[in-house]
Amino acid sequence: CPKCPKCPKCPKCAAAPKTVSPVPEACTCAPSSLTGPEPEPVELSAPSVGDTAAATDCPVTATHPADSLDLAVPIPRVSGSVVVTPGGKYLGLVQPVLKLENGRIPLPEGTKRIALDLGSSMYSPSGQRWFRRGDGDDLAVIAVEPHPFAFSLLAYTSHPIMLDNPRSFMFYFPACRSYNGEKMTPHPELWYKSCFNRSHRDLYPRRDRFFPLNAAVSNEAGFHPFNLGAGDSGVGSLYEFLKGSKWEKKNPWGWTQVPTIRMDHILQFLPEGLSYEIVKIDAQGHDAEVITGVGQYITKFKCVIGEFDIRAGQEEYEGTENSLKAERGVDYRKFLKGNGFLHVELGLWVNTRFKQDFLESNYMCTAWDINVVHWRILSTLGIPKSQWPKINTGVVR
Repeated sequence: CPKCPKCPKCPKCAAAPKTVSPVPEACTCAPSSLTGPEPEPVELSAPSVGDTAAATDCPVTATHPADSLDLAVPIPRVSGSVVVTPGGKYLGLVQPVLKLENGRIPLPEGTKRIALDLGSSMYSPSGQRWFRRGDGDDLAVIAVEPHPFAFSLLAYTSHPIMLDNPRSFMFYFPACRSYNGEKMTPHPELWYKSCFNRSHRDLYPRRDRFFPLNAAVSNEAGFHPFNLGAGDSGVGSLYEFLKGSKWEKKNPWGWTQVPTIRMDHILQFLPEGLSYEIVKIDAQGHDAEVITGVGQYITKFKCVIGEFDIRAGQEEYEGTENSLKAERGVDYRKFLKGNGFLHVELGLWVNTRFKQDFLESNYMCTAWDINVVHWRILSTLGIPKSQWPKINTGVVR
């Protein structure tokens, strides 16, 4: 019976998480085994050597402090620290990533604002905003990146180990631009001094306000194959390259399996009283799924920036056209408009609930490659020109 998922009433397995082992052709559970009292949950503990009573094919349920929390969005539970992905193709480890205190993510003292960088990268033009400018000491950033290589750079650059021997991590030499805009050659020594060291210098002092997570954001939590890209980790995606596209011709690097998360599963653990500033998305064709995965928390954010508008003939990945996604129930326009957002331009959407903040330039709705002029936002929100600031430089903090 423990090996037969078709027997949900088995007293031994009724309270246990469903397994994902292949279902046998025929269920061999005896009829008598389908009756009996429901088992009580037990504490999960490691069996001692030779403890045959603890060794069982049926996983046990574990009580957890978070079980008692009143979560707005229930999170799927797994058993123990090892999980089998759907289809049984991968083993996964359940790894703690964010500390909790009294059921909340403890943020550094003085933190007042939160930003989401979904699809982060050390070399993404949009991602550079968080590393180079920081946007003040009261801002915390949750950065989510599924690509294992791109994430490793984020994690190491913001880690104390970089202070001891940063040159050990010089294994990628892209061309970059210095602060004065001069293009640097990818010579290792020059690159380290002007490019990699730049990101380290900017990000490391704010490492306590930077929370990198190695996962893909989506509208469904679970696991999903991930396209590792071709010639550039920045083009990695949950989608396959479009046949005949420039990336498909560049000898793709292959696939791996990554966990997918909904952002509302994470945001519900943030402390109260924060100002939700921006959701910046760069998910290579998956932006619509990412934003809908923010769920009810989208109404708290002042603005959203993403590459949403993928029309027929413009896509670089299979199945990313907006009309196809809408047929699957993923309509980013309906989601954003239904939650009070208006489209400005260049992938920028603003929340009409925060007109006063926009009027006072109390926002950060820009990315490195998207910097909409201030008056366009005010015009989109329908704020009369008589209320606009007399001196408008178009510069926001």
